[in-house]
Amino acid sequence: MSSVFPYSTNLFYVNADQTTVVRRSLGEEFYRHRSNIGYWVWELDEFPERWQGAVAPYQEIWTPSTFCRNAIGRKASIPVFCFPYSVAPVAAVGMDREYFGLAPDKFLFLTAFDVLSVPERKNPLRRFEPSRRLSDRIRAVR
Repeated sequence: MSSVFPYSTNLFYVNADQTTVVRRSLGEEFYRHRSNIGYWVWELDEFPERWQGAVAPYQEIWTPSTFCRNAIGRKASIPVFCFPYSVAPVAAVGMDREYFGLAPDKFLFLTAFDVLSVPERKNPLRRFEPSRRLSDRIRAVR
């Protein structure tokens, strides 16, 4: 990483719980005399009280959804805006269910999560326990 910081605005794709770690790593000079924006994601209605201090280095917070904006905005002392992801995925030609050996008549779901995140919040193991009532109609892809 460069030690020269030529831009007047910093956009941090770092959630609240890692803000202090990143700030310590980069140093105060990286933040000084710049507009600093945090891009945060939070999946629950209630944003933790213990992370309210994470807004300190930022002038505003951006989120990818109105749900996140509302949850964080209720606790943040700075403006919180919704800026959805700007990438529209396009499926590669020929990489359909048949290509992967997946049944065309089954409901499929994908669970992806950050292993350094809060397991209780993501609950990844629960994703692989399909309801007995639906088990004949759904399949977990592992």
